[in-house]
Amino acid sequence: MRICALLITCIIGFQITASFVDNRFFIPYLTTDPYFTVPEDKSYLRVHTFAGSADKAYGDVGNETALFELLNDYNSHVYDQRAIDRALQQAQRIDTTLIPTEWQQGLPRSLWQMGGHLEMQGMDLSAYYPVSSWLSLGGSWYFMTVRSRLELLRQFDPEQNKAFNQPGNEQELFDLKASMHDALDVTRPLFVETEPGDLDLFARLSWDREYAYKFQYIDLGLQAGLLIPTSEQRDINNPASVPVGANDHAGIYLSFNPNFILKDNLRAGWDARIVKRFSETADRRVPVDDEPIIFGAAVARAQVDPGVTVGFAPYVAFEELREGFGLLVRYTVVGHERDSWRNVELPDGVTDFDRSTLRN
Repeated sequence: MRICALLITCIIGFQITASFVDNRFFIPYLTTDPYFTVPEDKSYLRVHTFAGSADKAYGDVGNETALFELLNDYNSHVYDQRAIDRALQQAQRIDTTLIPTEWQQGLPRSLWQMGGHLEMQGMDLSAYYPVSSWLSLGGSWYFMTVRSRLELLRQFDPEQNKAFNQPGNEQELFDLKASMHDALDVTRPLFVETEPGDLDLFARLSWDREYAYKFQYIDLGLQAGLLIPTSEQRDINNPASVPVGANDHAGIYLSFNPNFILKDNLRAGWDARIVKRFSETADRRVPVDDEPIIFGAAVARAQVDPGVTVGFAPYVAFEELREGFGLLVRYTVVGHERDSWRNVELPDGVTDFDRSTLRN
């Protein structure tokens, strides 16, 4: 019983300690305690572990949505087999429609919902070195195992789906989906990968005072960091693929992260951060008609300029509540501006695509 309690305590501790990762799939803070900077701080090299899972996400206006709407890059198009069929023809992947003649008019638009599940476990290596009383250098590098799956869930609505009440039609519907995925050259939507995330190197300027302004200790810190991509890009042929890092986009960030000791064993502070990733040119899927971008019928060479990521995470920490036991309460809010696409080089035979899904 004591061992179980210890394991549960460790898991909770590892999940609530964190550093900022501006990856929209692993948002918020995955490593590093938020209040390391105190008068007695020395240089350190630490290892943390973390774990998490999710099956839902939040959309542009904070509405709860299916997890893989995030992978859709803010393209709100539903998985519509008629749209995918039209896109396959426009992209010249097929010569004629895959949809049976008797289904051309009666095939409902919203037969499928893009559900799914995401799990991750990993470890983070972090280092910190105070060069002087006002300057510190540091960095972190995490390694992660990601397991994700995209589930196209059949939605049943007796009023809308009357055409599929006959025996055999449901199986034909699944066969049609498989044929379309073959024509799109997408693999089975299961993804398992172990690799490093992006490397974070930073310099922190600090101004600190003891017993000032009714605080035991004040540390006002301004941190500037460089984000170096060291992970693989997302597999565009696997709809369930999730980038461990930021999809090969290097970046910089600026963080205002003050820490306060209010009184004995009571600390508080926050991390307010703005992150900008740089543009990168690579092969990407693009929607030709009204299909989701992760099932885009065309593969184009395109430059993507990521939007700005902004994060805010206040915390309160109660230390030494009883014989070394403490409590950290933290709330994280992260927003990501929509990415913009430029210099899209369409493949031969494709003259246009749905640009409205790729621009701000």
